[in-house]
Amino acid sequence: MAELSFCRWRISHGSIDRFYRHTSGGRLMIFGFVLARCWRSILRSKLILLLVHLVLLFLTGYGDVPHVATKAAAKAVLSMKNDEQQHHTPALTSDNLNGEDQYQAVSEQSHAREDSLEKDRIIEDLQDHLGRAHEELMQWNLKCAKLQKIQESLDSEIHELTASLFQEAYRIVTEADSKRLYSEKLLTEARGTVEMLQEEIKALKLLMGKNEVKVSPSRSLQEFSPSKIFKKPTLFEGKNGGPFCFLNTNKKSPSVVTRSVSEHDPLVDHDHPSLEIDPICHQEFTIWLENHDLTDTEHPFLKRIYNEDIYPCLNFTNTKLASLVCNSIVNNTIILENILASENEKAKICALTEMPRLCSYRMKIDNADQWYYISTFCRNRIAAICDLFTYLRYLAQGLVQHGLYDAYVEIVRLRRNIAFVRLGYANYQA
Repeated sequence: MAELSFCRWRISHGSIDRFYRHTSGGRLMIFGFVLARCWRSILRSKLILLLVHLVLLFLTGYGDVPHVATKAAAKAVLSMKNDEQQHHTPALTSDNLNGEDQYQAVSEQSHAREDSLEKDRIIEDLQDHLGRAHEELMQWNLKCAKLQKIQESLDSEIHELTASLFQEAYRIVTEADSKRLYSEKLLTEARGTVEMLQEEIKALKLLMGKNEVKVSPSRSLQEFSPSKIFKKPTLFEGKNGGPFCFLNTNKKSPSVVTRSVSEHDPLVDHDHPSLEIDPICHQEFTIWLENHDLTDTEHPFLKRIYNEDIYPCLNFTNTKLASLVCNSIVNNTIILENILASENEKAKICALTEMPRLCSYRMKIDNADQWYYISTFCRNRIAAICDLFTYLRYLAQGLVQHGLYDAYVEIVRLRRNIAFVRLGYANYQA
């Protein structure tokens, strides 16, 4: 110990050269001292320098290195000692540590371990907080995305509602305009009807003034109705109310001559004095009743009905659809039905006339799925033809028990209805 203390004194006072020359074991002790003192310097990346110093010290003991190298090694040892003193880390050698220093070192090491554990705990807590913050951030991002989707859906719904609102408003305005136009049209027609009735009243008054007709209050007004005053003689009636006889050459009254002829003519309708039976048509009808085939359009009776009644009554602009309607009537596959009042408020294009009309009916032909909108004028024509073919079909099937004459009179009545409907008299009563 005394020798080691002496070495310390010699090193601290800068007399390491003389110590090397006078002490034989000093070189090895200095070597161990350097190894004990410089373990932290090795950890501080001074490994190469220390190794060089140690090699120089080792070689100096054998006399292979000059005296300058010994001085460099001593200076290196002094610099390392100063570094240790600056970092306040005393060396843990067996010669300078007593019990108090060991206790202090152990306490410092325990404090260091506690500090490191505290730091690790703080780092773990911070990492936990960071993880929770990251999770909360992810949840907020999900909520923001969900709210963004809700906002987009609400914006789209508002846009759709606005568009539908404008469409509904446009539809209401359009319907109001169409109703206004239809009302104006009805008003114009009503004014025309009123003007026509006023003209008829004026003519009636003028006629009554000329004939000096005096009407008593007790007499019924029906005797002087316009229909009776303006009633004109028919084709079969003369001025005296009797039938015409265009071959009359006598001075006798036409009614007397016609009565004498009709008493011997079996084709004269005695119940209907104004009806003259066509003998040719009657003969054709008699022949048709023998086979009663409705599909034989070349039969003279059916050919006459088609040429005189059916084709003129179905003479519409849409000839193709009119032909289909005719075939459907013959095959009994046509359907006519009314349209609801809510659907009949504005004008449509009539399928047969191809003109804008108030279509109150629709029809379906040949059991198809398509409906055709038609006006009342077209419907009345089709209905009149259907009545005629229905009666002919009943005759062919034997569902009606009419005689030859009664059946012919009924057919003439139905053909007369077709003629009146074709001219526009929809509510004509036979």
